[in-house]
Amino acid sequence: RHISSIEQEPLDVIDSGPFFNGTIGAGVLGVGGRTVNFGKIKAYDYFDLSARFTASDNLSFTFTVQNLLDKDPPLTGNNAGSTSFNSGNTFPSTYDALGRRYAVSARLSF
Repeated sequence: RHISSIEQEPLDVIDSGPFFNGTIGAGVLGVGGRTVNFGKIKAYDYFDLSARFTASDNLSFTFTVQNLLDKDPPLTGNNAGSTSFNSGNTFPSTYDALGRRYAVSARLSF
């Protein structure tokens, strides 16, 4: 899954001002000391893996791993979009906020 990079529109187009660009204060839990530019998000690639095994003419199994490399979503700050779209300082509807996931399914036909 490929998601292209994005960059904040020029300031003369939007009213909210520039997004934060710099080093986050050391007192911020979990991300303190990181240097960020919330006005840009680099391109993202997620890798998924699926395998299907046919046990018989009537039975098959599918094994899937989503976000195989367990890539974290980008941080976007809290002023990029409303809470319904930017929950948890990322865009969970676009980027994988859950991390690596596994699924197994079976298909039986008769």
